[in-house]
Amino acid sequence: MITNNRLLKLSSFALLALLAPTLVFAAPLRTLKPTAGNATGTANNLKPTAAAAVCARIDAFMEKLQAGLGQANTNLAQVRTERSYNLQNRAEQNDEKLNKIRDTAETNREQFYEKLQARATSDGQKQAVETFRNTVEAAVQVRRTAVDAAIEAFRQGLKEAVQTRQETTERTRTAFQTAVQAAEAEAKANCGTLDAQTVRTQLLSDLQKARTQLRANIKVANQVQTTLQQLKQTRRQAIKKAIDTFHAAFQAALSDLKAAFPNTTPGTSTENGK
Repeated sequence: MITNNRLLKLSSFALLALLAPTLVFAAPLRTLKPTAGNATGTANNLKPTAAAAVCARIDAFMEKLQAGLGQANTNLAQVRTERSYNLQNRAEQNDEKLNKIRDTAETNREQFYEKLQARATSDGQKQAVETFRNTVEAAVQVRRTAVDAAIEAFRQGLKEAVQTRQETTERTRTAFQTAVQAAEAEAKANCGTLDAQTVRTQLLSDLQKARTQLRANIKVANQVQTTLQQLKQTRRQAIKKAIDTFHAAFQAALSDLKAAFPNTTPGTSTENGK
């Protein structure tokens, strides 16, 4: 979005400059006003002299605009590199945090199972604890698989969305540069045959069309934000479903465990962790 905004600013600069004819084109024409001594000569020489001045100013103006576009291209490459690094770095940090949570939860579960076994006084209770442990661990694995799948689907979707945005941005950049170059070529061709005001008006119109198309293309490219929100919502729903499914399985296993310990109430600390 930063680079797209840069392109919009450059296109605005182009239009503002063209909307100020006294800065771009009018000054050369003021020096060509006929006098009593050269009225006849001016009639013959006004067009080529004015055309030369106009073309010179078009060159300077377009050179500055193209330089800005070149800088925008450099910024684009830098932004893409930084964005790719940040996405990868964030993913690695999130994985590390999740693994730590899982490791802690696994340690807590094992400690809990040991305490349950220590409280078991009959073969039936010991078997109940073992069944509880197996059921919970199976539910944990199902939950973990579902959560990992949700995370991977989000990352893959994000990767594809970013790639699509990059491709759209590249087409947008190329199309705008092509339109600017075409407008410049037409203006230079016209400045040898048309008056300065007509050249300016036509160039303004061409750049306005290019800018309008640029804005439309950027709007399409920025739809990645909508896609991102949809991906987040899908991931959130999938993780919630995995947690709810685990919770139901855990509660059922806990109910069976409590039946084997009629005089005590086992704890529920094994629910934590993804």
